[in-house]
Amino acid sequence: KLTAFRDRFGAHFGDLTSLAHRAWVATTTVPVGCFVFHRNAQDQTGTIEDHLAPMVESAWPERYGGAQVFVDLHRADADKVSGKDAERLKAIITAAGQFDHPGDPMSVIIGRAGLPRAPFEASPLSRDLAGFLAAAPWNRP
Repeated sequence: KLTAFRDRFGAHFGDLTSLAHRAWVATTTVPVGCFVFHRNAQDQTGTIEDHLAPMVESAWPERYGGAQVFVDLHRADADKVSGKDAERLKAIITAAGQFDHPGDPMSVIIGRAGLPRAPFEASPLSRDLAGFLAAAPWNRP
């Protein structure tokens, strides 16, 4: 993923060869940072949904379980939700949040109006991401 990002945006931003996870680099235009979502230190694959799903499940266990059964029982092999685990988890998270936010996207369900703050505050990934964003080397007046 880092190589693809470097290859795609290096011509615009400048030298990105030292860009790494949870790091910022100075470029010819603006500071560029990189935070790669993955399951854990041993498994470098995965997505942000791998972290959001347990948060949603802990906040709404019955709804999450019901949404998981609904998605898994009613998806077909050709459905987009069956192609990648991240898509499946997005569908489960979104379905679990529909009771309080009918018709709203996942961003609303996990955002300020939806998922309680406690799961985010307890998440080591959330703390890592917050620290990374707080360390952005912007020039501030």
